[in-house]
Formats: sequence, structure tokens, C-alpha cells
Amino acid sequence: MGCIGIKVINSYNSSPPNTGAYCFYNLSSSTALYVPLGKVNAYQNANGWWIFAPNINETTITDLSIEINKTINIYPNPISDYLQFYDNKEKGKLTITDLNGKLLMNKQIMSNENVSVKLLPKGLYVVKLITNRGTIERKIIKE
Repeated sequence: MGCIGIKVINSYNSSPPNTGAYCFYNLSSSTALYVPLGKVNAYQNANGWWIFAPNINETTITDLSIEINKTINIYPNPISDYLQFYDNKEKGKLTITDLNGKLLMNKQIMSNENVSVKLLPKGLYVVKLITNRGTIERKIIKE
């Protein structure tokens, strides 16, 4: 068993997850690990992650955001009363701004929380959700 055939691993965690010493048993010595900026030393010194030491690469949150954009959907669009997030599996920071950049909402949300937008006037807005997995940003219409 083990991790035969894996070429790349992306870790979205700023701290290395706790793994067993043999979690990556049979991993190829050429497997690359991508971690958030400034976290290479933490991964090099963490139990089980040291195996990647020669192949740990830093990546920006923008690179990691590609994955979150594929998995989390913001809906409906257009909206009327509630904004919903499909497949948001963790808490995050939600901001809603108008097109001039004026901040209209700034709140922490829980996984798959529905957010009331009843008080927003009709218009076009930018919704931004920041989680440990990355950032997603969408334009929405309020009717």
C-alpha cells in the first residue's frame, strides 16, 4: 500500500497536520509538496512531513484558490434574501462590497451558513469568502 504513484501534494494548512511517522510510506523521493508562503521550515520539521524536505515548495494563496473556486459555489445569483455557499466545509471570513469598494458586510461565517442580505439595496456587489483553503470572489446581483 502506501502512497505509490503520487506526484504532487498541496497542503492548504499553515501548520502541518499531525501525521504518523509512516503516513507517506512508499512515497517517491521526487514527490513535490506545495505549502503556503513562509511555512517550509514548519513542514520540514514536522513529524511525517520531513520526507518531503528536498521537494517542499512555497505557493501563494492565489495558487491555492484555484482549487476552492472549483468546489465552493455562491448562490443563488441573482439573490433576494439569503446568500448560500455550497460545499463550504469550514468557517471563513465573508465580505460584501459595492463596486466602489465600500465595505457593506464583514463577518465570520460557519460552514454552509446562509447569510441574510435582506438589508442590502438592489444592485451589483462583490462577495469574497476567505477560508483556510483559499479565497473565492464573485460578483452578485441583488434584486
